[in-house]
Amino acid sequence: MSKFQDQAAAYRVQRATPAPTTIVLQPHDFASDWAQRPKEPICCGLRVLSADAEDSAKEQARKKAIETDTDDVQAELEKQYLIFYCAMALCDPNDVERHCEPFDMASDQLPAALTSSALLRIYDTAERLKIETSPLFPEAANEDLDELAGELLGGALQDLEKVDSRKAARVRRYARFILDDLRT
Repeated sequence: MSKFQDQAAAYRVQRATPAPTTIVLQPHDFASDWAQRPKEPICCGLRVLSADAEDSAKEQARKKAIETDTDDVQAELEKQYLIFYCAMALCDPNDVERHCEPFDMASDQLPAALTSSALLRIYDTAERLKIETSPLFPEAANEDLDELAGELLGGALQDLEKVDSRKAARVRRYARFILDDLRT
């Protein structure tokens, strides 16, 4: 390396912004037939996506779902959104501007590289990070908590399960997350 390249590399390291959180991918999180499957755990950073980045993930997912020959377009759209969202959220743990090794073309590699449960874990971790850090998700006031308790006791969750089972499952996951925090 030239002296200039050394200085440029040092500058990049100096101004790098670490990822706000990390996720450790174990070897079993990778598809058994993926050629680059690691033998050791890999630490990846996760960044909070901007609203524009989320919109971009939705648009790319929509385009990819349309290209795919499937009878269940909605399921394909959800699958593609999960892939694009995770690809955009993954980053180097020490620098949010760099990709996470070994994913240099994440949206192309993730479906072949990772299991569906690993993708869901990445998405859930990124979503939790967004809620914990975003000013768009303010803390609940006491009145909000009272309303929540009333809604739950009034059967709102059971009603939601009849209409939208995925949303109900997400509410249950958040409820478990809240309970775990309260118990510790």
